[in-house]
Amino acid sequence: MQPDSNGIVKWLIITFVILMTASLSSETGKVEKIRAEFARRLEAIYLRDGGFDVFRKCFPEVFPAELDPPWVLVRKEKLNLDGKSITIGASYTQLMIRVPVEWLIRYLESPQWFQALYNLDADARMEGGGGEDGRFHARIFKRVPLLPNQDFVLGFSSSQSGCFWFQRAQLVEDRKRFAVRDNLKILESVKGGTVYREISLIYPRRWWARAAGGSFRKVMRRELHRLARALKCVVEGNRELDSAAAAECWEQAG
Repeated sequence: MQPDSNGIVKWLIITFVILMTASLSSETGKVEKIRAEFARRLEAIYLRDGGFDVFRKCFPEVFPAELDPPWVLVRKEKLNLDGKSITIGASYTQLMIRVPVEWLIRYLESPQWFQALYNLDADARMEGGGGEDGRFHARIFKRVPLLPNQDFVLGFSSSQSGCFWFQRAQLVEDRKRFAVRDNLKILESVKGGTVYREISLIYPRRWWARAAGGSFRKVMRRELHRLARALKCVVEGNRELDSAAAAECWEQAG
Protein backbone atom coordinates (compact mmCIF):
# COMPACT_ATOMS: atom_id res chain seq x y z
CA MET A 1 0.00 0.00 0.00
CA GLN A 2 1.45 3.33 -1.13
CA PRO A 3 1.61 6.11 1.50
CA ASP A 4 -0.81 8.97 0.99
CA SER A 5 1.47 11.79 -0.25
CA ASN A 6 -1.18 14.42 0.50
CA GLY A 7 -1.48 13.09 4.03
CA ILE A 8 2.31 13.24 4.51
CA VAL A 9 2.44 16.82 3.25
CA LYS A 10 -0.39 17.83 5.59
CA TRP A 11 1.35 16.13 8.51
CA LEU A 12 4.62 17.97 7.71
CA ILE A 13 2.81 21.31 7.47
CA ILE A 14 1.02 20.76 10.78
CA THR A 15 4.29 19.75 12.46
CA PHE A 16 6.05 22.83 11.06
CA VAL A 17 3.27 25.14 12.25
CA ILE A 18 3.36 23.60 15.74
CA LEU A 19 7.14 23.98 15.97
CA MET A 20 7.06 27.57 14.68
CA THR A 21 4.28 28.49 17.11
CA ALA A 22 6.24 27.02 20.01
CA SER A 23 9.40 28.84 18.88
CA LEU A 24 7.61 32.19 18.55
CA SER A 25 5.95 31.72 21.93
CA SER A 26 9.31 30.95 23.53
CA GLU A 27 10.92 34.00 21.89
CA THR A 28 8.05 36.26 22.97
CA GLY A 29 8.40 35.03 26.54
CA LYS A 30 12.14 35.69 26.50
CA VAL A 31 11.66 39.19 25.07
CA GLU A 32 9.12 40.07 27.77
CA LYS A 33 11.45 38.83 30.51
CA ILE A 34 14.31 40.92 29.14
CA ARG A 35 12.05 43.97 28.95
CA ALA A 36 11.00 43.42 32.57
CA GLU A 37 14.63 43.13 33.71
CA PHE A 38 15.61 46.28 31.81
CA ALA A 39 12.70 48.09 33.46
CA ARG A 40 13.74 46.85 36.91
CA ARG A 41 17.27 48.20 36.44
CA LEU A 42 16.24 51.63 35.23
CA GLU A 43 13.31 52.09 37.60
CA ALA A 44 15.64 51.45 40.55
CA ILE A 45 17.57 54.54 39.41
CA TYR A 46 14.78 57.06 38.94
CA LEU A 47 11.76 55.82 40.88
CA ARG A 48 13.49 55.24 44.22
CA ASP A 49 14.48 58.16 46.44
CA GLY A 50 18.18 58.74 45.96
CA GLY A 51 18.32 55.95 43.40
CA PHE A 52 20.66 57.73 41.00
CA ASP A 53 23.10 58.68 43.78
CA VAL A 54 23.20 55.05 44.88
CA PHE A 55 23.81 53.95 41.27
CA ARG A 56 26.75 56.35 40.89
CA LYS A 57 28.33 55.14 44.11
CA CYS A 58 28.00 51.50 43.04
CA PHE A 59 29.27 52.13 39.50
CA PRO A 60 31.63 55.15 39.63
CA GLU A 61 33.34 54.10 36.39
CA VAL A 62 30.34 54.77 34.15
CA PHE A 63 30.06 58.52 34.84
CA PRO A 64 33.46 60.16 35.57
CA ALA A 65 33.86 63.32 37.65
CA GLU A 66 35.21 65.28 34.65
CA LEU A 67 32.39 66.75 32.55
CA ASP A 68 34.43 67.75 29.48
CA PRO A 69 34.92 66.42 26.86
CA PRO A 70 31.79 64.33 26.18
CA TRP A 71 32.13 60.83 27.61
CA VAL A 72 30.78 57.61 26.09
CA LEU A 73 31.23 54.11 27.50
CA VAL A 74 29.82 51.08 25.67
CA ARG A 75 30.33 47.68 27.20
CA LYS A 76 28.81 44.24 27.54
CA GLU A 77 27.04 43.36 30.75
CA LYS A 78 25.36 40.26 32.13
CA LEU A 79 21.66 39.80 32.68
CA ASN A 80 20.26 36.99 34.84
CA LEU A 81 17.30 35.36 33.18
CA ASP A 82 15.71 32.36 34.93
CA GLY A 83 19.04 31.42 36.45
CA LYS A 84 20.89 31.75 33.15
CA SER A 85 23.27 34.55 32.22
CA ILE A 86 22.84 36.36 28.90
CA THR A 87 24.98 39.16 27.47
CA ILE A 88 23.49 42.59 26.76
CA GLY A 89 24.93 45.87 25.54
CA ALA A 90 24.95 48.92 27.83
CA SER A 91 26.00 52.46 26.99
CA TYR A 92 26.64 55.45 29.24
CA THR A 93 26.90 59.00 27.89
CA GLN A 94 27.78 62.14 29.83
CA LEU A 95 28.39 65.72 28.70
CA MET A 96 28.09 69.29 29.88
CA ILE A 97 25.67 71.44 27.90
CA ARG A 98 25.88 75.13 28.76
CA VAL A 99 22.18 75.98 28.72
CA PRO A 100 19.52 76.06 31.47
CA VAL A 101 17.92 72.70 32.17
CA GLU A 102 14.49 73.99 31.09
CA TRP A 103 15.94 74.84 27.70
CA LEU A 104 17.27 71.31 27.19
CA ILE A 105 14.04 69.72 28.44
CA ARG A 106 12.16 71.58 25.72
CA TYR A 107 14.34 69.90 23.10
CA LEU A 108 13.87 66.46 24.63
CA GLU A 109 10.09 66.83 24.78
CA SER A 110 9.61 68.13 21.21
CA PRO A 111 9.28 65.14 18.85
CA GLN A 112 8.78 67.55 15.94
CA TRP A 113 12.46 68.48 16.44
CA PHE A 114 13.80 64.93 16.69
CA GLN A 115 14.54 64.41 12.99
CA ALA A 116 16.95 67.36 12.88
CA LEU A 117 18.16 66.94 16.47
CA TYR A 118 19.08 63.24 16.12
CA ASN A 119 19.83 63.23 12.37
CA LEU A 120 17.00 60.76 11.69
CA ASP A 121 16.01 59.66 8.20
CA ALA A 122 12.27 60.19 8.78
CA ASP A 123 9.95 62.40 10.80
CA ALA A 124 9.71 61.17 14.40
CA ARG A 125 6.31 62.71 15.07
CA MET A 126 3.38 60.39 15.49
CA GLU A 127 -0.32 61.15 15.53
CA GLY A 128 -1.17 63.34 18.51
CA GLY A 129 2.26 64.97 18.78
CA GLY A 130 3.94 65.68 22.10
CA GLY A 131 1.91 65.50 25.30
CA GLU A 132 1.70 68.36 27.79
CA ASP A 133 2.63 65.97 30.60
CA GLY A 134 5.82 64.83 28.86
CA ARG A 135 4.20 61.64 27.58
CA PHE A 136 4.31 60.94 23.86
CA HIS A 137 5.34 58.36 21.28
CA ALA A 138 8.03 58.97 18.67
CA ARG A 139 9.21 56.91 15.72
CA ILE A 140 12.97 56.44 15.39
CA PHE A 141 14.00 55.60 11.85
CA LYS A 142 17.72 55.79 11.16
CA ARG A 143 20.14 54.23 8.71
CA VAL A 144 23.18 52.97 10.58
CA PRO A 145 26.33 51.63 8.84
CA LEU A 146 26.77 47.83 8.96
CA LEU A 147 23.34 47.31 10.56
CA PRO A 148 19.77 46.99 9.29
CA ASN A 149 17.79 50.22 9.19
CA GLN A 150 16.60 50.99 12.72
CA ASP A 151 12.84 51.51 12.78
CA PHE A 152 11.16 51.46 16.18
CA VAL A 153 8.70 53.39 18.32
CA LEU A 154 9.52 54.66 21.80
CA GLY A 155 7.11 55.77 24.51
CA PHE A 156 8.45 58.77 26.44
CA SER A 157 7.62 59.90 29.96
CA SER A 158 9.32 62.28 32.40
CA SER A 159 9.62 62.84 36.14
CA GLN A 160 11.48 65.05 38.61
CA SER A 161 13.35 64.11 41.78
CA GLY A 162 15.27 66.80 43.64
CA CYS A 163 17.82 68.36 41.30
CA PHE A 164 17.40 65.58 38.73
CA TRP A 165 14.99 65.42 35.78
CA PHE A 166 14.46 62.01 34.20
CA GLN A 167 13.11 61.00 30.81
CA ARG A 168 12.38 57.34 30.20
CA ALA A 169 12.09 56.04 26.63
CA GLN A 170 10.57 52.55 26.59
CA LEU A 171 10.25 50.36 23.52
CA VAL A 172 6.68 50.26 22.22
CA GLU A 173 7.31 48.52 18.90
CA ASP A 174 10.36 47.40 16.95
CA ARG A 175 9.20 47.27 13.35
CA LYS A 176 12.32 45.36 12.30
CA ARG A 177 12.26 43.00 15.31
CA PHE A 178 15.94 43.85 15.70
CA ALA A 179 16.42 44.48 19.41
CA VAL A 180 14.95 44.88 22.87
CA ARG A 181 15.93 48.30 24.20
CA ASP A 182 15.29 50.71 27.06
CA ASN A 183 16.66 54.18 27.75
CA LEU A 184 16.94 56.68 30.57
CA LYS A 185 18.10 60.29 30.26
CA ILE A 186 19.14 62.17 33.40
CA LEU A 187 19.51 65.95 33.51
CA GLU A 188 21.18 67.68 36.44
CA SER A 189 21.09 71.46 36.78
CA VAL A 190 24.54 72.74 37.80
CA LYS A 191 26.35 76.07 37.82
CA GLY A 192 26.94 77.10 34.25
CA GLY A 193 24.46 74.78 32.60
CA THR A 194 23.15 71.21 32.60
CA VAL A 195 24.85 67.85 32.93
CA TYR A 196 23.29 65.45 30.42
CA ARG A 197 23.58 61.74 31.16
CA GLU A 198 22.06 58.81 29.35
CA ILE A 199 21.84 55.08 30.00
CA SER A 200 20.84 52.72 27.20
CA LEU A 201 20.30 48.97 27.46
CA ILE A 202 20.00 46.80 24.36
CA TYR A 203 19.68 43.12 23.53
CA PRO A 204 19.93 42.27 19.80
CA ARG A 205 17.34 39.68 18.76
CA ARG A 206 19.30 38.69 15.66
CA TRP A 207 21.78 35.92 16.38
CA TRP A 208 24.39 37.35 14.02
CA ALA A 209 24.26 40.74 15.79
CA ARG A 210 24.92 38.99 19.10
CA ALA A 211 27.75 36.97 17.50
CA ALA A 212 29.33 40.19 16.19
CA GLY A 213 29.03 41.88 19.57
CA GLY A 214 32.42 43.61 19.44
CA SER A 215 31.76 45.18 16.03
CA PHE A 216 28.22 46.09 17.08
CA ARG A 217 29.48 47.90 20.19
CA LYS A 218 32.14 49.70 18.14
CA VAL A 219 29.48 51.06 15.78
CA MET A 220 27.30 52.01 18.75
CA ARG A 221 30.18 53.84 20.45
CA ARG A 222 31.02 55.81 17.31
CA GLU A 223 27.39 56.83 16.74
CA LEU A 224 26.93 57.88 20.38
CA HIS A 225 30.11 59.98 20.34
CA ARG A 226 28.87 61.76 17.24
CA LEU A 227 25.42 62.22 18.78
CA ALA A 228 26.90 63.75 21.95
CA ARG A 229 29.00 66.27 20.02
CA ALA A 230 26.13 67.18 17.71
CA LEU A 231 23.61 67.50 20.57
CA LYS A 232 25.89 69.91 22.43
CA CYS A 233 26.45 71.94 19.26
CA VAL A 234 22.74 72.07 18.33
CA VAL A 235 21.41 73.04 21.74
CA GLU A 236 24.01 75.59 22.84
CA GLY A 237 23.12 78.99 21.45
CA ASN A 238 19.82 77.94 19.84
CA ARG A 239 16.71 78.61 21.93
CA GLU A 240 14.59 77.34 19.03
CA LEU A 241 15.73 74.46 16.85
CA ASP A 242 17.27 75.59 13.57
CA SER A 243 17.32 72.70 11.07
CA ALA A 244 20.12 74.24 9.00
CA ALA A 245 22.26 74.78 12.11
CA ALA A 246 21.52 71.21 13.23
CA ALA A 247 22.64 69.81 9.87
CA GLU A 248 25.88 71.78 10.14
CA CYS A 249 26.45 70.47 13.67
CA TRP A 250 26.04 66.89 12.48
CA GLU A 251 28.45 67.52 9.63
CA GLN A 252 31.05 68.89 12.06
CA ALA A 253 30.46 66.06 14.54
CA GLY A 254 31.07 63.47 11.82
